[in-house]
Amino acid sequence: ITDTEELREFDKRFKNAHQGNLTPEQISLLRDFHKLSGDEQELFLEGHPELREDPRDEWLKKNPEDNARLAIWGKANILTKEAYDIAQRMIKDLNLPLKALPEFSLPPKESVESHFKYLDAIKEFSASSAEARLILSQDDTYREWRGLDEIDVSIPILELQIKNRELDDRFEVLETDEERAVFKVSNSIWWDDQRRIEALRRDASDEIANSWIDRGHTVDEFGANSSKALIWLLDNPDTYQWAIDNGLLEDRKAELLEREPILRINIQLEGLEEDSEEFIKLNHRKDAMQLDFPLIDTYVQWYTDPKLDKTGDADLWYEDDWFLIDHPDFYRAMLDKGVFKVRADFRTVPTREVFKLYQTYTDLGSVNAKKNFRFDHPELDNWGVIKFGWVSIKEQKRREGLTPTEKFQEAVAREEKERREGLKRIEEGLEELD
Repeated sequence: ITDTEELREFDKRFKNAHQGNLTPEQISLLRDFHKLSGDEQELFLEGHPELREDPRDEWLKKNPEDNARLAIWGKANILTKEAYDIAQRMIKDLNLPLKALPEFSLPPKESVESHFKYLDAIKEFSASSAEARLILSQDDTYREWRGLDEIDVSIPILELQIKNRELDDRFEVLETDEERAVFKVSNSIWWDDQRRIEALRRDASDEIANSWIDRGHTVDEFGANSSKALIWLLDNPDTYQWAIDNGLLEDRKAELLEREPILRINIQLEGLEEDSEEFIKLNHRKDAMQLDFPLIDTYVQWYTDPKLDKTGDADLWYEDDWFLIDHPDFYRAMLDKGVFKVRADFRTVPTREVFKLYQTYTDLGSVNAKKNFRFDHPELDNWGVIKFGWVSIKEQKRREGLTPTEKFQEAVAREEKERREGLKRIEEGLEELD
């Protein structure tokens, strides 16, 4: 159409002609497209990218002079750099004042590239997409020209969202916790980026953000309430306080500081064989701490010192008794904490020196040699009376000096005493039955 009147008549009859016409193939594809669900539509568009095309825009891109004319009068966006340059020449040639141009007709000269990128972004994604907002964040002049508010998301976050768009979309369609857990393990860098975004949204510094990601690695491997994860909080107080201040974690500092010694022992135990000496000692140390025992080292020694274990061929063994006698505070603490249920009877426990004498005594051959040895070592003789019921050497000598009558009288007295004691035990037993 070249005649002005003919063009005016055409525009009157076909008011929407500028929107372009659809081919039969496009109409068929659109019908198929609208029969599909949302996810299926996305896949369909990937296979038919021509459906995303705007016929009018495609025509204007191929006809930059027409694009320039329409843009000058506010009837179209400038779609190419060539059309922009033509529009600038037209404005100069026609001596058009900038104030006379419709609003948003031509972007600022320094923001031309931003303009084209922005149009592409909103066409491919949306005006609220990270891609579109990143362009606006990086060019305040262009954003202000479009009359838009400042972007309230930081550039690093937008860049991470753009980087991870595909994986984000894949994650969103997962339905079960198991699927999501596997996805996070298989895409560890993506999962790190999600934690970084979480930190950056709360104005974290790069140092805090990196630390928060590190904490995430510990949680993923051992669990949020594991000893390692809890000690991590104590070892990284700045990050922990930031997480508390931003509502990401509860303030458990007082509790964790109280539990810290045991938590650190738990971490040490994790890498040890259960039958190793170090594991056994650490485990007993942990037990002592849980009991709030005052003498931890002595407690560990009591359970782990091999000298305190009775050897298989020993008839008598006193190392454990001697240990308790040498450590009275430990013994009292074991009773106070309920570890020892019954008080020990140390009356029959010899001193180390007396026990050595006893070992020598047992190796003597004849009765007379043993008797003489006891006579020479009254401390041994006194202990034997208590432990074994020996008749002391002194008593033996006294008895040897008795007359036959005196011996008879003492024998009768002993038998009477034993009879009375026997009757008393019987009576006590009957009382218990009643």
